[in-house]
Amino acid sequence: DQRGAGRTFEKLGPATPDLTLERQVDDGVDLARQLRKRFPKNDLIVLGHSWGSVIATGMVQKQPALFDAYVGTGQVATWAAGVQWQFDFLKERARANNDAAALASLEAIGKPDPRNIVQYFTFSRPLRSHMNDSDKAWFANMKAIAARGGATETDIETAGKGMDFSGGKLIQTMIREDLVSTAPRFETRYCVIQGEHDLSTPTAPAKAYFDIVTAPKKRYAVIEGAGHFALATHQAAFIAAMKTCIGQ
Repeated sequence: DQRGAGRTFEKLGPATPDLTLERQVDDGVDLARQLRKRFPKNDLIVLGHSWGSVIATGMVQKQPALFDAYVGTGQVATWAAGVQWQFDFLKERARANNDAAALASLEAIGKPDPRNIVQYFTFSRPLRSHMNDSDKAWFANMKAIAARGGATETDIETAGKGMDFSGGKLIQTMIREDLVSTAPRFETRYCVIQGEHDLSTPTAPAKAYFDIVTAPKKRYAVIEGAGHFALATHQAAFIAAMKTCIGQ
């Protein structure tokens, strides 16, 4: 578990120290060093999903020699670009559904302010209702999936508390995230695998970011019919894309 999550959060709770992006990156680098030492003959590939794509990017930027490849999914580009895409998407859906009240509410905002947290979490609330079927099913079955994996009710409850705690601690960092500016170059193989209908970390900004990245080798893939949780909902297609991406 990353700092502030899961059973690690269960152990330390709100007393979890140093919950910052920089410390999460350092934690990941420390783990990578341990894996390199334990498995010296194996390639080391870092897979980052959603916020994890920000952490994984930081790890590869900080210590590129540790990693043979980077794979991002639910890839973050910039918070601001994601907010604008989601806003435009919701306006389009409101028009298509003849939802005059929703459209008026969005048009009253004009242009969303990506640093206005209250505004963002208010206007973006309907996004979940527009998720594709695979993501909706993933959310609906999340507790059952966790239980089949051995998680107890306490584990599941603690995981939720950890997400709330981490989100509160990291939200100011999240809303300032701009990987387009801070991480345009990678010194290892660079792969992005996106769900076609990802509304959380929209695919269009992720592709625009991919296009400006320079790397020794890079590859981009889209999982058709998938959303933000493509790595879980479309496992076979995701694994195939990852193997192609990293050259196996």
